[in-house]
Amino acid sequence: MKWGAAPILVLLFLLGACANTESDTTDSSVRDRIQANLAAGRTMQALYQIDTLAAETGWSADLLLLAGNTWQQNGDVTRALPYWEAVQAAQPDVNSTLLRQMSQAYLDLNQWTQAVDTLDQLVTLDPENGWGHYQLGLIRAAFDPAAAATHLQAAARVPAYTETANSLLAVVENQADAYVVGVRLARLDLWPYAELAFQRAIDQGDAPVEALAYIGLARDQQGKDGQALVSQAVATSPENALIRYLEATHLRVTGDYRGSLESLIQATALEPDNPVYYAELGTAYQFMGDLESAERWLKVANNLSNGDPQFQQMLALFYAEEAYNLDGGGLETVENATVMLPNDPDLRAGFGWALYTMGRTEDGLNQLDSALEIEPNNVRALYYKAQILLETSDDREAAIRLLERAASQQSELEADVRRLLDGLTGE
Repeated sequence: MKWGAAPILVLLFLLGACANTESDTTDSSVRDRIQANLAAGRTMQALYQIDTLAAETGWSADLLLLAGNTWQQNGDVTRALPYWEAVQAAQPDVNSTLLRQMSQAYLDLNQWTQAVDTLDQLVTLDPENGWGHYQLGLIRAAFDPAAAATHLQAAARVPAYTETANSLLAVVENQADAYVVGVRLARLDLWPYAELAFQRAIDQGDAPVEALAYIGLARDQQGKDGQALVSQAVATSPENALIRYLEATHLRVTGDYRGSLESLIQATALEPDNPVYYAELGTAYQFMGDLESAERWLKVANNLSNGDPQFQQMLALFYAEEAYNLDGGGLETVENATVMLPNDPDLRAGFGWALYTMGRTEDGLNQLDSALEIEPNNVRALYYKAQILLETSDDREAAIRLLERAASQQSELEADVRRLLDGLTGE
């Protein structure tokens, strides 16, 4: 269904309303079958029955809504939106639930203008809607910092958005340009919004060449193709260390670990005092399976940073994840990092896993439980604990429950979690 279908659906709704003056009753048996099919996951059968019922009784608001929700359940928000738009157009008093559904669909499709319009309606209808304010703050940050700040301040009052909203507020309240906003959004892993901000910077005509590489990387992170933009940035400024670093990240995301390593070697040669590049070089060697080189460069990064907790965490998690050189100082490094950052759930989970691999199962489980007290849905702790339960007690049901919690969240361990869970459930 094309976007032009929305006015047609409104017309059908109005015609259906006239037709329904002859009969206010609906075919309850068809509705029962629709609900049965939906409950069983048979969405296409349900959609056929919805169309059949609409042909007989006319398109009522509830049928339009049901059709839209069913297309959404079928995984196609492009087909869902015209039905929701028809409900909105035909009924002046649209509820916040529908407005949020529509807003999320526009966001998923990167239809920013429609998203902003619908989000504005949502926060007007529900001024305390933290999610709506949060989304408007993210979108407007690169276009209207003052308006974005107002929305982010409202969003920051909701615990789920406090940390991210405050991080972005620190930028927009200083009236940062679109490129700087884009960098902050990228660091927060908010890639669709980062792409929007970097594109805004380029459209304004004063963006550095790094913006091209950032857009390419942002596209990669969304499952789109960023190769051409990254290559253009490299060709424009081949001696730019940041661009080489972004190229390396792009290549890693796309699975070219050897190419990523080569780009990182160039980045460190161009800017030899930057610990970030050495840390990423260590990670690249880790991906390649060269743990000795990984350890060496992660240590260099840690030393160059003068003990910055970020790099201590990376080194500690390397030792924990790989169970590498734990007898030779690795376990002590992990423990020291945990003492320095006692409320870091990832570090505590890593310490727990390291203890387990050293044969200290009970101590390891205690650390994992402590990590889950800090952050109940910490993916690393859930994943490690599930593995320990499987290996020590073969408690598959408990492991599956932990892995299902972990799989419901995005993380760098997502593929590993899904692989283990699928192996246990036979999917």
